[in-house]
Amino acid sequence: MNRLVPALSILLAFGAVQAQAPTAPQPAVPQPSVPQPAAPAAAIPATPAPPAVVGSAWVLMDYATGQVLAGENVDARVEPASITKIMTSYVVSAEIAAGKLKRDDRVRISENAWRAGGAGTDGSTSFLPLHSEQRLDDLLHGVIIQSGNDASIALAEHVAGSEAAFAELMNQYAARLGMSGTRYQNAHGLPAPEHYSTARDIAILSRALIRDFPEDYAYYRLKEFTINGIQQHNRNPLLWRDETVRISENAWRAGGAGTDGSTSFLPLNSEQKLDDLLHGVIIQSGNDASIALAEHVAGSEAAFADLMNQYAARLGMGGTRYQNSHGLPAPEHYSTARDIAILSRALVRDFPEDYAYYRLKEFTINGIQQHNRN
Repeated sequence: MNRLVPALSILLAFGAVQAQAPTAPQPAVPQPSVPQPAAPAAAIPATPAPPAVVGSAWVLMDYATGQVLAGENVDARVEPASITKIMTSYVVSAEIAAGKLKRDDRVRISENAWRAGGAGTDGSTSFLPLHSEQRLDDLLHGVIIQSGNDASIALAEHVAGSEAAFAELMNQYAARLGMSGTRYQNAHGLPAPEHYSTARDIAILSRALIRDFPEDYAYYRLKEFTINGIQQHNRNPLLWRDETVRISENAWRAGGAGTDGSTSFLPLNSEQKLDDLLHGVIIQSGNDASIALAEHVAGSEAAFADLMNQYAARLGMGGTRYQNSHGLPAPEHYSTARDIAILSRALVRDFPEDYAYYRLKEFTINGIQQHNRN
């Protein structure tokens, strides 16, 4: 994706109530003394209806003017979660631009950053070692690409002395930008009583980031970043749309033609379209396609299994645990009839376009046609 937001607009799945400004009264136009021919009535094109968006609040903003074009619940208070880190990165970029910070500054990872945002937590992390010193620009990459809570806290402490002081700095910048519906309590976005924003404010902030710090904004399109020898993929799924996926040796050996399980017969090291692999998973039940997608999305099949478990927990699938993406037997890989029904219902409800793939009777990939296994 060349830009997180196209030149014309910012689209964030968070909020907008459409407001119509009252029509200002117009002075009466004096009638001409000489009759005038009537002008033909100009046809006024109908305004298209806003797009259907899955989400309780969202906004479409014109980047050039800042005008809100469409949305729902635009000023409704929402929990910004990790979108908070847009402001964290904005503040750091602003402090660099002001000459108060340098990209090569060494930042010490405190016990607070390590305990509250590190590897021992349930949140996203950059896996920063306790008391290590990290390059400031690497931590900025960790915040933007890896959504690292530990990187966010470490930068906050380095910039302002404490995370609470940094949150106040965030609020000062929010006020300058006109984000009247926003209040920050931390740098990472974990829930807090007085930590909230709105769709309009998130769009305002995103527009300001693109305008004020285009070099740092470019970090948002990087697909992966490695720090301390640990590589993680960008958590923005839009970066992976319509991309090709490389078939690794692991996917080929564990799920390919030489195995006893169902396969999509994907050649080793070949490049496949992401949507073709999704068809291969759904229609052909391809184990190789499943592994390839897992590695592409999360970096490894184990990390993807953790992602599956996170989604299962959100859906209320209390009797389910995943260890892989293909379903071959594993000690801690199980589900229940109830949970499978919950998941099936969610799929039909949330992703009707992809659910339609399940009714296709056959699919061909790499010249090999297979029938649906249903």
